[in-house]
Amino acid sequence: MAKQTIEEIRAELDALNEKMAKKRNTSDTMLIAKADPKYRESLSKRLKGQPKSEEHKKNRKAAMPDQSGVNNPFYDRTHTDEVRKLISLKKKGKTPSNKGTKHTKEALTKMSKPRSAEGKANMRGPRQKKTCPHCGFVGAGGNMGRYHFDNCKHKQ
Repeated sequence: MAKQTIEEIRAELDALNEKMAKKRNTSDTMLIAKADPKYRESLSKRLKGQPKSEEHKKNRKAAMPDQSGVNNPFYDRTHTDEVRKLISLKKKGKTPSNKGTKHTKEALTKMSKPRSAEGKANMRGPRQKKTCPHCGFVGAGGNMGRYHFDNCKHKQ
């Protein structure tokens, strides 16, 4: 089977969509690739390894909105316990995709190298010690803000 170009596949999809639209008498059609699993599989096989042009990459990036942070539809939400159990059950018995893979020697040496000066500067250093003005207690953790300063039981 000869590999098709992306343009040929798009043309084929457009023709199939037109055919489906005529059958259903509607202009808003689902892609046949979504409707027919056999076609989706064959399409996937044909596109595997197909080099993508820079224009194609640019168009895909422009078509996909930034999904990070607040733009993510799931931002600031969590799964319910029921959904977590379902996800867990679905994953039971399956081996992780990265199981058994080994780091290359190059990757291992890169990881073992000491950080650059800039990298070290970005790392958080030791916490600064703070002293409560009311009781004189010295500490560095979050409990200092919770139990001391304005909330100190020795505050008068």
